[in-house]
Amino acid sequence: MPSVQDGPISPLFVPLPFRGNVTLSDLPGVGPSEEMSAALEHAPSGACVAWGIPFEIGDVVAIKDD
Repeated sequence: MPSVQDGPISPLFVPLPFRGNVTLSDLPGVGPSEEMSAALEHAPSGACVAWGIPFEIGDVVAIKDD
């Protein structure tokens, strides 16, 4: 999965850690739409920067409405 780095990291922000419940590679097994599953290959992961804000993307949170 790609890492996104669109510029330098701003010193005004730090990543906020949280614990996910599924890896991106296991996400198709929890029932996302076909469109979401097809887009997963483009989902960013690892150390990323967007608009100067740093992100550390590991496991994601999958939520399903029954």
